[in-house]
Amino acid sequence: VIIVVVFSVILLYFIVSKYLSPLAAIQTGLTSFFDFINHKTKNVSTIEVKSNDEFGQISNAINENILATKRGLEQDNQAVKESVETVSVVEGGNLTARITANPRNPQLIELKNVLNKLLDVLQARVGSDMNAIHKIFEEYKSLDFRNKLENASGSVELTTNALGDEIVKMLKQSSDFANALANESGKLQTAVQSLTTSSNSQAQSLEETAAALEEITSSMQNVSVKT
Repeated sequence: VIIVVVFSVILLYFIVSKYLSPLAAIQTGLTSFFDFINHKTKNVSTIEVKSNDEFGQISNAINENILATKRGLEQDNQAVKESVETVSVVEGGNLTARITANPRNPQLIELKNVLNKLLDVLQARVGSDMNAIHKIFEEYKSLDFRNKLENASGSVELTTNALGDEIVKMLKQSSDFANALANESGKLQTAVQSLTTSSNSQAQSLEETAAALEEITSSMQNVSVKT
């Protein structure tokens, strides 16, 4: 009887161990999955259970979620990576850069949309190329107003071009005024020279007339003395 009982216990142990063995694989798979989503590991393994019983169905369901989560995290990582690259491009002066990767996380989707909207506003208010704007401002500081921003669309770009046009217009008006003033000054100088010449001529004529009158007066006095 004792032998039968011992045999039965051993048999029951092996049966239970075999029946519950998939639990160890499930536990290992879940541990690997949790390490993955907690960024402790970069890879995750699926649960290897070949049975078609309840444990097999549970394992398949868990595996589907593991793979879906892995794909989602990869999408999110790609979106975050592209976001960082986009910020770097914007820091370089290009305001046309946008985030195109589609994350799976709803919060990351919202963040992507907010960042892209912010870049839309910046491009509309400022322009497309901060480097080109800075270059034009540096030229303006050097009093060089020959160049303009090409394909200007942002408010700052349009205002910069308008400012350059107004300054060029003012400089042209100042140049025209200076030329006109120089022309009038030349005319005035010519008139003064002419007046001076005329005055000198008249003065000489008056001197000659005075001399002639003096000579006539002297002659008349001589005639009076003789008579």
